[in-house]
Amino acid sequence: YRFLVQPHSLDLAVTKHEPVPVLQAVVNALALDTLVGGGAVALTEARMDVQVNGLQYLRVELPSKAEIESTEVDGRPVPPRKEKGVLLLPCPAGKGRDDRFPVRVVYREAAGATGRWFRVSLQAPRMPDAMVQATAWTLWVPPDTVFFSGGGNLRPAEGRSLLGAVLGRLSALFGAAVAPGQPAAR
Repeated sequence: YRFLVQPHSLDLAVTKHEPVPVLQAVVNALALDTLVGGGAVALTEARMDVQVNGLQYLRVELPSKAEIESTEVDGRPVPPRKEKGVLLLPCPAGKGRDDRFPVRVVYREAAGATGRWFRVSLQAPRMPDAMVQATAWTLWVPPDTVFFSGGGNLRPAEGRSLLGAVLGRLSALFGAAVAPGQPAAR
């Protein structure tokens, strides 16, 4: 386009937005395995594939009253350090923003999962400095237990529905073998 008319004019509207913190870390995948139903305690293993952008420590908020069993960063055990109730895991030195490293945290928490019928409420760890791209949570329950999902923001994996659990129970009653060690939900 060419404009030959003078004087030229331009009307602008400028909006200043609130500053947004720079993303310091990305958790590409968060995989949780939780064992419940064997007593009053739930044992969870959290595995993460992490990338950081200059962070010295990855902050991990565990569920309240969770007790840390073990922590690993980049395949090496690290002593758990807590500050104001938040777990601080040292990020490996020399890792650039494109370098990935594994993080593993094992913790236990009260679950009250005793008897044939029980209810548990579980919370995933939270990383306040990181964006979590994908989460998968596998819940392991005793073989004689039927799993019912009661809510939350995760959905059961394909083929792990209430109907599937009921049909599995019926087939077990009529002599079909139930595969031991299969997770209740994924």
